[in-house]
Amino acid sequence: SIDPYVISPIFVNSSAAALDMVQRNEAWGMIEIPVNFTMHLVDRFVDGVEAAGESVNGSSINVRLDMSSQTIAAILGEKLLTSYLNFIQVLVRQFLPDVPPNFADIPVVFG
Repeated sequence: SIDPYVISPIFVNSSAAALDMVQRNEAWGMIEIPVNFTMHLVDRFVDGVEAAGESVNGSSINVRLDMSSQTIAAILGEKLLTSYLNFIQVLVRQFLPDVPPNFADIPVVFG
């Protein structure tokens, strides 16, 4: 889940309204999660390189950040990425129990 201390969601009716809030400095960024995101994400994992375009697009989260403060944007980006990775690990354990736990990890290791 997303850390509510760092990110407090404001729900709006459209991407345009969210982007307008960012451009008017009323929000630090916007996150657009497609309808049926989880279903598409599971399909994308199961089908791999043969996943349909609908599953690939439907499992992609669009993020737009206000870059006027690169420090805040970096913190938000890091929190979103960490939350996403935690979500993916839960999803893999739930829907793909035979897959190794590190299957959904980003293949970059800092040492």
